[in-house]
Amino acid sequence: MRKVAGENILVPVGNTALTFNGLVTLNESGAFLWKHMEKNRTREELVQEVLQEYEVSEEQARLDIGQFLTYLAKAGVLE
Repeated sequence: MRKVAGENILVPVGNTALTFNGLVTLNESGAFLWKHMEKNRTREELVQEVLQEYEVSEEQARLDIGQFLTYLAKAGVLE
C-alpha cells in the first residue's frame, strides 16, 4: 500500500504485478484493515482491531470485514 496524492493505493508487486491490471484505492478503514493484514492477522484478530479502533458493533465489524475481503478477492489482490 502506498499513499499517492492523498489516496491509499494498493500497488502490485512480485507475481501479482504480472497478472493484476488496475488499481485498488482504499478508504481509511480499508487502509486500516490492510495494515493489519500485512501483519498476518486472522479474521478474528481483524474484528478485534476494528472494535478497538471504531465505534461499531461486532456484527457490523464482521460484515464489513467480510465484504472487504470479498472485494479484495474479486479484484485479484488476495490469493
